[in-house]
Amino acid sequence: MHDDPQPAEAVEVYWRPGCGFCSTLRRDLHRTGLPLREINIWNDQDAATLVRRAAGGSETVPTVVIGPHALVSPTVDEVMAAVAAHAPHLLPTQQPPAPRARVSGRGWLPLALALVAVGSGFGLWAASRPARRSDGPPPAKLNTGPGPLNPAHPFPADAPRSRMRTRTSCEDTGDVATRPAWVNQELFPFESHFVEVDGARIHYIDEGQGPVFLGLHGNPTWSFLYRHIVNGLKRRFRCIALDYPGFGLSTAPPGYRYTIAEHSRVVEGFVTQLGLEGITPMVQDWGARSAAASWSSAWTCSPTCSSPAGSSAGSCRPPRRPCTRRPTHPGVARPRPRDAQGDPVCP
Repeated sequence: MHDDPQPAEAVEVYWRPGCGFCSTLRRDLHRTGLPLREINIWNDQDAATLVRRAAGGSETVPTVVIGPHALVSPTVDEVMAAVAAHAPHLLPTQQPPAPRARVSGRGWLPLALALVAVGSGFGLWAASRPARRSDGPPPAKLNTGPGPLNPAHPFPADAPRSRMRTRTSCEDTGDVATRPAWVNQELFPFESHFVEVDGARIHYIDEGQGPVFLGLHGNPTWSFLYRHIVNGLKRRFRCIALDYPGFGLSTAPPGYRYTIAEHSRVVEGFVTQLGLEGITPMVQDWGARSAAASWSSAWTCSPTCSSPAGSSAGSCRPPRRPCTRRPTHPGVARPRPRDAQGDPVCP
């Protein structure tokens, strides 16, 4: 990642606020005694650019850099192995102290006896129950994508177990064969499209014909979130789902701060460039706030309605404020009205 031939002086850990994986890895690395240099990519645009280069266009953190080598979302063991292989001078001279045992020697015997008693009782109860008979078909196997759990897509024999790898960005042709290797083409078989909005290269999918359905994802997901919904609605709707800058296959411009206001401007510019009208939105997490901030006459109903996907065009008038109706009783949802086809509509 660096052109400087000098040996690394510290292990560089790139993180961002609100990332639980970053907090866990940073805490565990502090316990190893390694010299660390921790960089918040939201405060350093050069660091954000480095992370995008290492992660194939997306700002995936935590990313750890050891001299010219980068690891995306590694474990502590992977970091230690990389340090031993590429920067052994950074390894601590003394082993970190072992954590103290929380259970004293006297407490082990009653705890072991209690576990044996519970296990024996459960085994007797399970043995006494009659076996259930199932005449239905076997459950469907989960398509896990390339990996050891999916024989149809095994890892290559020479594939490294470490996550140190270089990813390529998707070409503008939209051909699924040109997308990065980490995109499972069977799970996400849609054609990719791109459009420039305020300096950002926005990736989106556009499937089907009819009234416009627009899916807006939240943090930290991308248009992959709506794959099943698009497959179910593309025969009746024109289904569009985009990736916010820096998410999925989209690229963020320099200086992008990943705020709701910036996301909303991107959504508004995206809708304007594609000339979308009569939009039925479906939103999740930050997607709701981004859509609400960019709400205009293009929406057929409030972006914060929880079930606009089945609404027909024109069935909802633009409300003065987002839907804020609460259940009639805690934990009991209010039934939503439905149209002649049985689809839910916004109240």
